Amino acid sequence: MGEVYQTTNGRLVEFFIQVDEHGDPVDAGAAPSPATEYAEAAVDDPATGSALLIRSTSNGLRVPSNTYPMPVTQAALSALDRPVLAGAATGGLSVFRSIDLDESEEEVKATAGTVYSICAFNRTAAPLYLKLYNATAANTTVGTTTPLMTFVVPANADSDGAGFILDSAIGFAFSTAISAAVTTGVSDSDTGAPGANDCIVNIGYA
Repeated sequence: MGEVYQTTNGRLVEFFIQVDEHGDPVDAGAAPSPATEYAEAAVDDPATGSALLIRSTSNGLRVPSNTYPMPVTQAALSALDRPVLAGAATGGLSVFRSIDLDESEEEVKATAGTVYSICAFNRTAAPLYLKLYNATAANTTVGTTTPLMTFVVPANADSDGAGFILDSAIGFAFSTAISAAVTTGVSDSDTGAPGANDCIVNIGYA
């Protein structure tokens, strides 16, 4: 599996796993020559740790560094390129909140952005429809402008209400701006007006 051992006076002081430029283990005997060896500062003392070497066809064995980083795919980097959840007063998502979102469009963000979470609650006995537009409020006309996304906000057959919560780690991109509206009909041309405070919507965006 590409293990490399270095011993001094019969004691193990190094243990390496060689990987190629794709991050796959390689046979220890396949390392190109000359190889660059990583050595403990005090080789006559017992081992204090281990090191992982990467193998380059032109540079031999090397310790990972800024110049010679570990080979990682772009997909893996993208998966890690997300905010780390931690208790903080800043650095989280911006929040749009409306306790009376209706057929009159409201602006979530005036510039391009990404929607990461939606919490929508319907207080009526019939479904409502949340529509998100890739445009500013000034350039959005409900019933004429085509929504980028449409969501059913379910009802509970009584005034107790129901709704949905959507969270996305990747997010939904809006290249121009983000606006929102709620209507009583699903069609893009619908302009049906919900009653006052019938639909409560919170949107997390960046």
